[in-house]
Amino acid sequence: MEGKIIAVIGGPGTGKSFLVEKLAEKLNAVKIIEDVNEIPSEIIEHFKNDTGAVEILLWFRNKCIKDMEKALELKNHGKTVVMDTYWISNELHITTMVSGFIQKVLMEQAKIDREYLPKPDKVILLDASEEKIKQMTLERGRDFDINEEFLQRNISIRNAHRRHYNENKEEYIYVNRDDLDFEKEEDLNEVIEMIKSKIV
Repeated sequence: MEGKIIAVIGGPGTGKSFLVEKLAEKLNAVKIIEDVNEIPSEIIEHFKNDTGAVEILLWFRNKCIKDMEKALELKNHGKTVVMDTYWISNELHITTMVSGFIQKVLMEQAKIDREYLPKPDKVILLDASEEKIKQMTLERGRDFDINEEFLQRNISIRNAHRRHYNENKEEYIYVNRDDLDFEKEEDLNEVIEMIKSKIV
């Protein structure tokens, strides 16, 4: 298989990073995932205190762009890359985290990003119900994930991804987590084989 960029998007707590790791193993691909240890302490504090939405959005936007640059370089060398988000998710976060004039400014920036930044070759939308997202977020055990405000933010972002998918279904491979346990080999293999059949 020639070099490709495959992105997994979806709301927080749906298991994107786990799927990226497993998919990269099966495809002999390079993985690019979000490492919580690389998130600055200032951003973590904003998560904990439900503050600093603009700083959060800008930091993750910049990370998405740097990750895409890295993915493009690898693709140009014939590598396949699986990454756990791309810049469209940052745009969807804007619609749920800020409002008014600052939302207008950031959406103008997102429009420029959409025009000039490359897209992945394939995008997988990993979806889940509100109950599943809450369950998986709590099981993940990050200390900034467990307050109710953060959980509700996760649900809002998941809803934004779902609306985006419903308007752009032809661009995505859709996977719903509700009845799938990625810890079970048969469930994981079922999803990965379905994805592989659509990206080769």
